Amino acid sequence: MSQLLRVNSTNHIFSFKPQTPIVLNPKKEYELALRSFHSYNSIPNIEDGEKFYYYDTKNKLHVIEFPTGSYEITDIESFIRKKMGLENSVDPDRDFSLKPNNNTLKCEIFTFDGDRPTHTIYEFAIKVDPGYIIDETPSNLLYLSVVPQQEIHNITVLALDQEDVTLAPNYGAFLFDSCVYSDIGKELETVRDPGIVSTVRALTCCSPEESKHMSIAGWNYPTVPILSSDKSFSLLMPIFNMFNDYPLITCGRQTLRFVRARNDNDCVIIKEKTVSGALTKTSVKLVIESIELRIKHIYPSDEVKEKLLKFISTNRPIMKWFRKWELHELPALTPSARREIWSVKISTKVERPRYVIVFFQTEKRDNIQSDPTTFDHIYIQSIRLSLNGDYYPNERTQLDFDNNHFTEAHFNYSEFQPSYTKNTQKRILLDYLAFKNRALFVIDCSKQEETMKSGSVDVKLDIEANNGFPENTKAYCIIIHDVLMEYSPLTEVLKNLS
Repeated sequence: MSQLLRVNSTNHIFSFKPQTPIVLNPKKEYELALRSFHSYNSIPNIEDGEKFYYYDTKNKLHVIEFPTGSYEITDIESFIRKKMGLENSVDPDRDFSLKPNNNTLKCEIFTFDGDRPTHTIYEFAIKVDPGYIIDETPSNLLYLSVVPQQEIHNITVLALDQEDVTLAPNYGAFLFDSCVYSDIGKELETVRDPGIVSTVRALTCCSPEESKHMSIAGWNYPTVPILSSDKSFSLLMPIFNMFNDYPLITCGRQTLRFVRARNDNDCVIIKEKTVSGALTKTSVKLVIESIELRIKHIYPSDEVKEKLLKFISTNRPIMKWFRKWELHELPALTPSARREIWSVKISTKVERPRYVIVFFQTEKRDNIQSDPTTFDHIYIQSIRLSLNGDYYPNERTQLDFDNNHFTEAHFNYSEFQPSYTKNTQKRILLDYLAFKNRALFVIDCSKQEETMKSGSVDVKLDIEANNGFPENTKAYCIIIHDVLMEYSPLTEVLKNLS
């Protein structure tokens, strides 16, 4: 049995109090959904008490307060310019302008549990100007479970303009938990957590020019990704830089397997609104409508084909060499401790590390309000890599992020790009100040003694900080090492020599 309730209001808070309480059967389960929404476009996009701060030419702080209301962007701009005394100003050194961000124009409707807003029951993009009628009918009803109780005395629905919703940088890669590339049934490379790995790879290997060209892949540091006016997106992205060190043509049956992420919390960034002293709770789901894989194909001439067949008939092994980015994760550093010894792995002699990149995140993952591509420095003082007891670097560093003394860490970061890419020019993406918000601690261990080139290698990290480690801090480590495989073209046998 269903019941239709009509809720009316003259403002953005819709409340319904029945003359007699609605009696519920405690042995049954009940759900609530929004059937339709009809209103004039007067949903407030500025709440009471919101303020705008600015400094004048004499470095004096001024405050402009806005009353609750539904404002056009041009109205807000005019109001602020008037308060700043810039109505007729033509001074280019003292001006103010405000432009809309089409990525964030959304409205959300919340239900209330007591004085606390609960989940979103419907969201839509406002397509009419202020003062015109909004007529929305959900095509798919979203049913929310009603908390078990005997009676309902009041139902409150809140309509809000959700302004601060943006796509996270590199959101395309964060759509997946892992990606596996196989050739003739043999797994060549697995990328776990491709969002993190490709982010680190872009920050360390890409130049500013290359970063701009990757905007079609959902990455354009330092700007935010582009979203269409209809809230859709289209990406053309490399396959998480997999197997990209191998310069020759591959043949045989090739397979790519993508595992979708459990949720999309790392794909968007939302600044929640505060209503009645509590933060709203917004949920987001991105739907992938289609995926296409585009691969270059080579069609040899008859002369080249004959040479290839002769080579294949000899069954001479083909060596496949590439560098793998292997991600390791420490779920949590010891809270309040200032030192951590992390036993990362034991690798073979062929898989000995060439570079190690260490970074940290405090409450960044699976958090819809945080940027998953930022990394915390957590006041690191020193990080040293131990390979069978040999340390890289030999001496402890004395970093001090609190006083912006981290030149050695930034220098190691800047040296990685020319060393890894074999490029003589340095065109790093992170300058000194930007590095502080995306701290990547790079350790170059490519020049090892001959004694290290035999037997297994025990990889450990010695992490020290000036302050105690924050709670809920994850440590990540990317080990870059060589992978060597042997392919027999006639028998199609692929061996891992690592």
